[in-house]
Amino acid sequence: MTHAQTFIPDPEPSDHAQAPPSHEGSNLPADEPVWAAARRSYIQGCSTPVVAERHGLNERTVRRRAAEEGWAEMRSRFRAMESERRHNALLAGEPPTAEEALAKSPALEQFVAAHAYEVGELLMKPDPM
Repeated sequence: MTHAQTFIPDPEPSDHAQAPPSHEGSNLPADEPVWAAARRSYIQGCSTPVVAERHGLNERTVRRRAAEEGWAEMRSRFRAMESERRHNALLAGEPPTAEEALAKSPALEQFVAAHAYEVGELLMKPDPM
């Protein structure tokens, strides 16, 4: 059974403001802009450890706040809206995303892997001219 995974891009770098280092591992409250950015990252699909590390927060505190504020439900609604938006875009004739094309044709995975390998080789061992 093939499991198609939906790609959710990370928010723009400006949404990933790091908390001051003094917050990490302490009981000091983080600024609300940091929590807003952490909430966006979580809702858009980042795991709790990634959110905590990215925003300089304690993982347990992120889990607690996510549970208190219902971030998991927000994430579900976000995914449903994104799925509907993408479905409407496909109906309107927009080309599929790379992830959608891979889900339809698994044979493309070999092509993508070969392409990634070639790009890596060019970056690591460029041909001198």
